[in-house]
Amino acid sequence: MSSSRVAVVMIAYRARKDVEACLNAVLKQTHAPVSIRVIDNASDDGTPEAVRGYPEIELIENERNVGYAAAANQGIRLARGDDADAVLLITPDVVLDSSHIATLVDALVEFPRAACACGRLLRPDGVTVDTAGIVGSDGRDFRDRGQGRSSSSIFERLDTRVFAACGAAVLHRIEALDDVAVDNEFFDESLFAYKEDIDIGWRYRLRGWQIVYAGTATATHNRRAAYPIGLAKNRRSLLEMRHDRAAIPRIVRRLSTRNQLLLLVKNEHPLTFLSLTGLKIIGRQFARLAYVVVMEPTTLPAYFGFLRHLPGALRRRFRMKRVVNRQEIASWFSV
Repeated sequence: MSSSRVAVVMIAYRARKDVEACLNAVLKQTHAPVSIRVIDNASDDGTPEAVRGYPEIELIENERNVGYAAAANQGIRLARGDDADAVLLITPDVVLDSSHIATLVDALVEFPRAACACGRLLRPDGVTVDTAGIVGSDGRDFRDRGQGRSSSSIFERLDTRVFAACGAAVLHRIEALDDVAVDNEFFDESLFAYKEDIDIGWRYRLRGWQIVYAGTATATHNRRAAYPIGLAKNRRSLLEMRHDRAAIPRIVRRLSTRNQLLLLVKNEHPLTFLSLTGLKIIGRQFARLAYVVVMEPTTLPAYFGFLRHLPGALRRRFRMKRVVNRQEIASWFSV
């Protein structure tokens, strides 16, 4: 696969200040992509106009914001038409190093059962880790590995223990995307945005695929929906938690809360809920609901949204065949 045909798809929404740096980095890749497309979700800040300045790049303009998942699916379908072997999905707030794609391609070659590969994303200062892959706890809490830590050699190694890859920059194997597609959707469009990267990582694993982290593929990520520094550390009270969460846009809080529940419905093994781990998962969700009711009522619509999407989540669950056992699933959640 070292001669892999890679298509690049950028999903953009109101990204005028970032889009040119991102595209310039893509154009400088040592492993040249066979196609580069920008799927723009009805940006009104000049993003499409900026992209038109690159005649070698195809611009797809949606009439409305259809979300990350649906836009990604658009791009993947077009990439399949290019006879691509893999597709790099990227957001405009990422600037890749020149060998990023080449390094991820090599990782997919080394691990033929890897569904996707991701690299080490750093904050704009170039030394602080933004994400080194996503990991999950036995309570089904997910976090970006290494976030906030100083980048070091420990984050350079190849690793297949990550649970999922942050959706900001991921090289997906087309074969794996086809394998997990449900109703002709690779990403679950009902999620719209946020945690769709965890969902597809979970589904990859349920189908027996790996996710590989290649730390020598680096990039900077100016995360637009960043959580405040210290959100999970040194918090002394619920009031401090509410203060921190107030800095997160309301739509992000609602989608993240709703989608967390949908992930569990779609992907969790049913027998898990009869175990101590299941009690921990359920307890965490009830604790979050209690917090929202008392401290953050503006997030309550997330729960009505969950109920509205529940039938579709159950349908998708029953249409995807799992090939791993419960013991293997338990080994994925260890942080």
